[in-house]
Order: sequence, then C-alpha cells, then structure tokens
Amino acid sequence: MLVIPASVFSYSVNIIMKDSTVKQGEFIGKDAESVYIRNSEGKAETILFSKIKKVFRSETGEEINPDAAEKQAAAAVKHASAVK
Repeated sequence: MLVIPASVFSYSVNIIMKDSTVKQGEFIGKDAESVYIRNSEGKAETILFSKIKKVFRSETGEEINPDAAEKQAAAAVKHASAVK
C-alpha cells in the first residue's frame, strides 16, 4: 500500500455506497481492497471497494477512479520529494 501523509496530498471525498448511502471524509489512502477516510468526527473508516458504487472529490464533483487516485498520490509524493 502506498501511504501518503495527509499534509502532502489531502482532499475530501464523497463515497456513494451500493446501498445508496453516502459517506464523506478526508481521503487517507487505499489498498487493493479498501479506501480509507477520516470522517467528520475525526475517526478513520475503512470502506471496502466491493461496497462502493462511486467516489467523488467533494470540492469539484469530479469522479475518482481508484487507480487514478493512486497515480495522483504517487505524483504528489514525487513532486514533494523533488521540492525538498
């Protein structure tokens, strides 16, 4: 799993679940099976991809492809490392 410090790459997401509920929080990371967010209460949540219908950036409404999110996170880390 690629771990990204929140200070380097952080954004809010809305996750539409297959049961039509919506989860909101700050994107923490993901692995092959799950997405990790920090909810409004500050608690970390693990959400299985098998239960997710769609993921959107809260600020823009842009749909996030899980693989694209990982590529964006890797690019942000690479850029942050180059800046130091």
